[in-house]
Amino acid sequence: MRRVETIDLAVTLLGVVGFLGFLAAARMNDGFPFDVVAMVWFATFGAIKVGLPLLLEKHDDLQQRRAGRRATY
Repeated sequence: MRRVETIDLAVTLLGVVGFLGFLAAARMNDGFPFDVVAMVWFATFGAIKVGLPLLLEKHDDLQQRRAGRRATY
């Protein structure tokens, strides 16, 4: 269970730090729409965070199937 919590924390930190970084860059530079990039970054990591339990479940199922195949040889 500790691995799941670590992955969840990593996704959260990457999403929030990247979002704040792009917003800070938007305040310093008016030539490029960093605020739009920040919203896309935040939405992308939000989608990853929402889908994370499903992705980890599929990963665990795949590992169990692979372990089962090795045991039968």
